[in-house]
Amino acid sequence: MICFKVPDSSLFGFSKTSGLGFLNCFLGKLEELLDSKLDLITELKHQIGSVKEELIHLRSFLSHFSENNGEHDDVYGLVTSVTEMACKSEYVIDSCLSISYPLWYKVHWISEVVENIKLLNKDVKEIFGRKHIEVTLHEVATSTYLIEPSLLPNTPTENEEMVHFQDVMEKIKKQLLGGSSQIDVISIVGMPGLCKTTLAEQIYNDQIVAGYFDVHVKCHVTQTYSWRELLLTLLNDVEPSDHTKKADDQLAKELRQVLLIKRFLILIDDVWDTKAWDYLYMRFQGIKNGSRIILTTQLSEVAQYAKCESNPHDLPLLRDDKTKSCGGLPLFIVLVAGVLKEKNNKADLWKEVEESLDALNISSLEESMSISGFSYMNLPYHLKPCVLYFGGFLKGKSIHVSKLTRLWLAEGFVLENKEKGLEDVAQDFLKNLIRRNLVMDMEKRFDGKLKTCRVHGLLHRFCLEKAKQENFLLWIYSDDQYTTMARDISFILNGFKLVKVLDLESINIGYTFPCEIESLIHMKYFAARTGEDSIPSSIAKLWNLETFIIKGMRGQLTLPCSLLKMTKLRHIHVNDRASFNLDNMSESLANSQ
Repeated sequence: MICFKVPDSSLFGFSKTSGLGFLNCFLGKLEELLDSKLDLITELKHQIGSVKEELIHLRSFLSHFSENNGEHDDVYGLVTSVTEMACKSEYVIDSCLSISYPLWYKVHWISEVVENIKLLNKDVKEIFGRKHIEVTLHEVATSTYLIEPSLLPNTPTENEEMVHFQDVMEKIKKQLLGGSSQIDVISIVGMPGLCKTTLAEQIYNDQIVAGYFDVHVKCHVTQTYSWRELLLTLLNDVEPSDHTKKADDQLAKELRQVLLIKRFLILIDDVWDTKAWDYLYMRFQGIKNGSRIILTTQLSEVAQYAKCESNPHDLPLLRDDKTKSCGGLPLFIVLVAGVLKEKNNKADLWKEVEESLDALNISSLEESMSISGFSYMNLPYHLKPCVLYFGGFLKGKSIHVSKLTRLWLAEGFVLENKEKGLEDVAQDFLKNLIRRNLVMDMEKRFDGKLKTCRVHGLLHRFCLEKAKQENFLLWIYSDDQYTTMARDISFILNGFKLVKVLDLESINIGYTFPCEIESLIHMKYFAARTGEDSIPSSIAKLWNLETFIIKGMRGQLTLPCSLLKMTKLRHIHVNDRASFNLDNMSESLANSQ
């Protein structure tokens, strides 16, 4: 008697990242499988449908929870459990489609997954019953992890001189002390660690500035703000008293009454969305007594939205001056400048600079987490894996946007919507990250579209460490040098049967196209270099393939007409010369899309 044992999926380290982002993409994948007419899928449609039904039920509960709970919050743990369950479900279904198990075994394995999801649904329902009143999108965050790094205890004192931003400080002071009687908003915009809060505090506490205004008020908003807490903070500053028993509308009314008769300076720190600004600005709108507001934000769109007369101040990433008054990113830049100032401006010296910085061990994991973690934790679920994915690229290298977005698509990070196609949605994701100052646009095409981008080294380190914690990314080998020497990739082809992305663009996979590649039916993105002069027609067995990049090393490369039958294939890239095999060309064109 032969008995198959269902593998214990708990032994696998599934990713904890994405939450609803991954769950939504996986549900989209299940919908696609249910629409398929392939035999190996149709025989399992009932079981796959049950998985989809139970996961939809799970999603209905999770959609009520905030996306940015702290890592020690029990809601975060709940979201992590659901993410792991979705990953296990995908692993089981993909394994059943990839490996020649008996049908009864596949049915039993997927049915067991359904039962596990039902148990999790029961647990989630109980927790939701306890927390649906407590957890809202506007709940005040209690985790110290969500505190702006510039407000942490190790932040240097406000009175230290900020020579680096002296010109910006002088411009802002003139805007505060001069101009019309109309209320004006002076915004300071920049990526994490650029001393936005420190700079604003320096100006706010300046003796000349402070003496010019009758009232001084400040509040810290964050993405998880509470409207009532903001009102209490502002009103307690201008009129110290016990206001806790008053209703929200009464607090708002009293705050405006005080501000109408006095010239005020308000520092509003860390604004993340326009809705929060609208709530606050209603208290100040129409006041004409020379009052001013200083606003700090990571998002340029928020600064533009809040603009009255003065243009926002975008803090630059690189300067020649020194900054010693705040830690993190600016300090890192200063150390780079310190090494470079003794060098000639030649590109071949940057490698020496990189080695010197590595030897200095500039930023520890703890520092990296405190600076970059705040922005990451406040990202919506669907953008978190997109950010962590930057850890898979070489540090300090510009990344082609076309490649990045196609990789996101292949990994399942992007879900198509009714208004836009997948590529457009992926572009929107990248633009969102650029607006948040997490990604830098490096080079544009002739038509103005973005060509290359990159992340700062500090964020890259964060991505690597966070991806390791979340079981999101595993570095096997790192080499940025192209080589003509053939590499044995059999361990990848035999050991990663469920791989979706196989990016071997810098590696010669040999002078014979590996037949094992045909079994990687879940692969969506494949890139490699080959000494072979033709690609076998069996490549069409990769029915999920969306991007096919192949670089021949013998000049002209012959492609099979079977590529034209692959309905999901979106992009084919070859170098130099390429041609199609004319055999059965007419039949292939007739069947292609």
